[in-house]
Amino acid sequence: MSRVIHFEIQADDVDRAKGFYSAVFGWQFQDYGEVVDTIPLMSGRGHRRIEDRHYPAHMQKPERARHPLQAGFEALAPSAKEYLRGLSRHGPGNLREQMEQIVALAERYSSDALEQAMQRSIGFQVFGYGRLKRILERQEKAPQTLRTPSLQVGERPNELAMAAVGVEQRDLSYYGGGGQ
Repeated sequence: MSRVIHFEIQADDVDRAKGFYSAVFGWQFQDYGEVVDTIPLMSGRGHRRIEDRHYPAHMQKPERARHPLQAGFEALAPSAKEYLRGLSRHGPGNLREQMEQIVALAERYSSDALEQAMQRSIGFQVFGYGRLKRILERQEKAPQTLRTPSLQVGERPNELAMAAVGVEQRDLSYYGGGGQ
């Protein structure tokens, strides 16, 4: 069985702690000279923890493995990832069912057709299998009847709405000392 040869114990009074552990467990201590760094503990919710700056790997969130359905959905078209965000926020019904039905549309429609329909859907902020299927059908049968969406891919609806109604944005000084 392997032996423990090194570990750290935090103590306010190091000499007292060494005396205690020597007497109780017969441990031997070896001094390595000056202290290189001290790591203060931070209070957390019901516990104390080490500051993340000492462990940079903790600061990076590990990338979650994508579900195969999500990966298949995002592979449908370049704007599929953005469409999925909209579908998860505003889509009707069960998200999984909606995704499965939309992925099944790839058997009938090309990636380009799906991309155009998703961009149009994002532009109108309408999401769901039924709506996407109707857009695809109209693109195929009567593309001239399709209206132009008010939003472009990546544009936020609030910014567009503010511009459309002419909302004036003022700085806080207009209201008298708000920025001081």
